[in-house]
Amino acid sequence: MAGPDLTLGLVGLGAFGEAIGRRLVRGGFPLMVFDIASGPLRYFVMKNEGEVALSPRVMAETCNVVLTVLPSVDAARATVFGPDGLAGGFRPGSILIEMGHSAAPAAKEQMAELVARGVAVLEAPARGTPVDAKKGKLVIPVAGDTAAVERVMPVLTVLGEKITATGPAGSAETMAVLAGAVHAAATLAAAEILQLAERRGIAPAAFLEFCAGQGTLGAAIVEALRPRETPRSLAASHTIGAVLDDLDATLALARTDGLSLQQTELCRELWAALGRDRGPDDDHTAVVRWLATRPKPEPPGGAAGS
Repeated sequence: MAGPDLTLGLVGLGAFGEAIGRRLVRGGFPLMVFDIASGPLRYFVMKNEGEVALSPRVMAETCNVVLTVLPSVDAARATVFGPDGLAGGFRPGSILIEMGHSAAPAAKEQMAELVARGVAVLEAPARGTPVDAKKGKLVIPVAGDTAAVERVMPVLTVLGEKITATGPAGSAETMAVLAGAVHAAATLAAAEILQLAERRGIAPAAFLEFCAGQGTLGAAIVEALRPRETPRSLAASHTIGAVLDDLDATLALARTDGLSLQQTELCRELWAALGRDRGPDDDHTAVVRWLATRPKPEPPGGAAGS
């Protein structure tokens, strides 16, 4: 239930932002909303309780906590610092929660200009799907001022089942992309091993349940590889492009620190090949079908008997 001192605004009503907004309203938070497109605004207000803000600036003048769920660095900067942007309406004590994957690149600029004015900027790049958001099952790393994190914890706990305070600005997005790279590598390896299990007469569903019970595979990987009679909805999943974004960001960080991540490079090559074959917007679970139909390399030395 909403705290009496929290007045919430939400900018960005794409599939993910709309799901977050719906969850907040159902969690008892009165909500002001804004999107650059009028269609998502009308749809949200028609389906949920909510007040439309005339601009991000008006929202910041009215609300003491503003969440942004935006797709890019450019969108984040325009929303915060553009004409009628949030920066023009924030007051000392206001809190900005950046929940899109644009958090890390924009964080330094936001911190420099807003924190000096007494605005707390929290980086909280939520991981999960729109379905996870509607169910309150997001995984949310959060970085920034400790007192501000504690103040908005009732909001975060409505949205996520696991909230992790990671430290200073930049650390939450870093944690998110590194975890995404681990998930990409583990999913790829598990998809390969799943083929072997099936060849050896083990039912895929039984193999996955056994691995899950032993703690060998995380729940997210088991869910991604579980056989389905119907294709998985893209709205409830993770795209190949998003997987590549995490891998690219991880490798960029490694290069900055002078590290060579050879296995991650190989993993990225395979996901990139999948992306070329299936397109970046396809569901990442396509890796299972793709590996099953991919031509098998010849063993070293050529084919047997040659």
